[in-house]
Amino acid sequence: MNFSEIKLVVIDIDGTLLDNDRRLHPETMRVIEEVQKQGITVTLASGRTFISTARIARQLKIKAPIIAHGGAYIARVTDDEPLYEAPMDMNEARELVALLEASGYYVKVYIRDELYVQVVTEETLEFCSQHGIYYRVVGSGNLSELDKNPLKIVVIDTPQGINHVYKLLEPWKTKFNICRDTDRGVEIVKRNVNKGTAMEKVCAMLKVEKNQVMAFGNEGNDLDLIKNAGLGVAMGNAYAELKKYAAIVTRSNEDLGVAYVLEKYLLKNLN
Repeated sequence: MNFSEIKLVVIDIDGTLLDNDRRLHPETMRVIEEVQKQGITVTLASGRTFISTARIARQLKIKAPIIAHGGAYIARVTDDEPLYEAPMDMNEARELVALLEASGYYVKVYIRDELYVQVVTEETLEFCSQHGIYYRVVGSGNLSELDKNPLKIVVIDTPQGINHVYKLLEPWKTKFNICRDTDRGVEIVKRNVNKGTAMEKVCAMLKVEKNQVMAFGNEGNDLDLIKNAGLGVAMGNAYAELKKYAAIVTRSNEDLGVAYVLEKYLLKNLN
């Protein structure tokens, strides 16, 4: 591929852009700033909430629309309202959550930038502190009574528990997009919503062809992003299936894999 044709770079956050301690390395920031100076647009595509994704985008001086909630929400960091939003059907979401609650799982329901949980756990407190979001406690068995349309539902458990959840939700794949975002988590959004389709919407907004996109990812919710981009890049720490579809497998997030590819394939071809 002619790397000089790349017009847009889309980067996942956790396990990709950030290291394992969720830190953004100064070298990565420097390289991304240089890429933007060369006229290439950079944006983020994350399973995080918009407010959490926007915090990272501001550090990188990103002005393009960013993708949050696994593709269910697109907005600019300067806007109060989304450019695109795909909430779930409330009745279907209630049924799904009721099943998960009855099965005894720890369920997280995202309504815009707020997290709703049954009870507070250490994971709740740590997660909300790290991501700068608010949580609301509704009590055990009450999540399915929410009266607002969720953007995303997440189940957190052991790897064995997640295997069971994935099988339990098999009949629901006609109504939702269900993927394993980590070995300890399942991420659920509206059917046909994913980072790949969201990337295509951003391309339309920016008047960029998807074959002019370089995209980075490492987990299950990045698969459609890697497949849909003109040039998909899997991190060295990515799961095996993702690497099969990537044009490039870079270094791990701990070894600044994003900066390495941007420097080697984009900046050196432009200078």
